[in-house]
Amino acid sequence: MSDSFWLAMNNLTAIIVALIGSPIVIWLVSRFDKRNTEQHAANMGILRDIQKDVNTVGEDVKAVRLDLYNHVAHHAHKESQDGNPERRTETV
Repeated sequence: MSDSFWLAMNNLTAIIVALIGSPIVIWLVSRFDKRNTEQHAANMGILRDIQKDVNTVGEDVKAVRLDLYNHVAHHAHKESQDGNPERRTETV
């Protein structure tokens, strides 16, 4: 058999493999894509919950910071009026 025959057979084999293999590869890729989309949607829900928690903590931190600022300002104002720092003698 000649070289051109074997070359034609190799080309034909490649075409047959491509015709059979392509749909299988496309099916696998679409299956993984669907699974990835479902996981992505689940992760987005979790991230939204985390974002809500972080926003809540941020609001709490701002409130505590304001309370602390007001508390320190109160003591500073009181000290500036009488010249003596306010000391606590009992524990709360």
